[in-house]
Amino acid sequence: MPDYPLQRLFFDCTEADVLAIRDKAIALIKEGKTIMRFTAAGKEAEKAWALPPQQMLMEARAALRHIDPATYGRRVRKTYASFRRQYPYS
Repeated sequence: MPDYPLQRLFFDCTEADVLAIRDKAIALIKEGKTIMRFTAAGKEAEKAWALPPQQMLMEARAALRHIDPATYGRRVRKTYASFRRQYPYS
């Protein structure tokens, strides 16, 4: 999944709206819809996503976690540390 920066687009929406957005994103991903481009008689038309379905799904998940963390889970933050010393001289 692409790594999009979280923009918190749906944080002001209701839970029902965010669930509807999430369901639409899942449906778009399952259908495999893509960006469409059409050219005829020298004229060109293009239909693109306002927001890619993967990013829409990530935004919806973040908004649901913000609205109700007890139901949808809290954000898990992981920290990694390395205590292995690397000496410049060997």
